[in-house]
Amino acid sequence: DDFSLLEKYNIYNNNKVVKDKYSKDAFESFETIKQNKYSDRLEENEEFKYISYKNDNDIYNLANMIKTILVFIFKYYIKSYATTNSTIYEENAKSYLYTDHEKLIVNLEENIKQINKENTKNSQKLEIEKKLVINLNKELERKNKIIKEMELSLEKLTKANNEFRLQIEKEKIVSDSVFEELEAEKGRSVKLVDELETEKGRSAKLN
Repeated sequence: DDFSLLEKYNIYNNNKVVKDKYSKDAFESFETIKQNKYSDRLEENEEFKYISYKNDNDIYNLANMIKTILVFIFKYYIKSYATTNSTIYEENAKSYLYTDHEKLIVNLEENIKQINKENTKNSQKLEIEKKLVINLNKELERKNKIIKEMELSLEKLTKANNEFRLQIEKEKIVSDSVFEELEAEKGRSVKLVDELETEKGRSAKLN
């Protein structure tokens, strides 16, 4: 660097190392730059200023000129950098927010699509279940109708069976009466036969 260059040639100014004064000047200039680095632009009246020192040493004067140029460049660069990058940071922030906003919208749209898809799927399942319930209700109604018809048929059969049983009981009563009448007739017939045999025996004796 400049310090090593000065030390290499062992340059002295009034029996004092030049780099001491150079270091102090550079430090003060850099501090001034740091304080003004957030300015929006260079002052209109601010121009390139050559800081001259009364010295007859050519190498020292060359180093001083280089230092002055570097100080001006650094000062301009830092001010320009602060102004430009503040805009860049703002644009990057806006871009980030816009990108993040777009991502949020895309995510919301995807979520809405997924929800609609699930709702459609659930609606289809619900319709299928409704149809199954309707078919089951129809089948149940049909079976209930069959059961009612069977109950009516059973009632008719029960009524017919009861009537048939009553008829049988009536016929049994009549049969019993007829049987008793036949038994009575049989008894009378036997008695008549006996009387006839008795009469025949008497007639034979008379002859």
